[in-house]
Amino acid sequence: MKIYLLIIISAIHTFLFAQQTEKVTIESENGKQKETYYVLKSNDSIRHGSYQLEVFKNLRVSGFYKNNQNQN
Repeated sequence: MKIYLLIIISAIHTFLFAQQTEKVTIESENGKQKETYYVLKSNDSIRHGSYQLEVFKNLRVSGFYKNNQNQN
């Protein structure tokens, strides 16, 4: 019973304090490059989440940002 209570409390804590993000996709004019990443909804200059750079539809760079700091 204690395990279930701990799991429920952890899930609620994570849900309540998670930062909301939105997806940003930037494609070059010639369609050769595509950059996809997530930013905070409260401040769109702070990257927070996964990052991908594709060149000719092939994944070249993949990583993760946490509060605008590269985590790789």
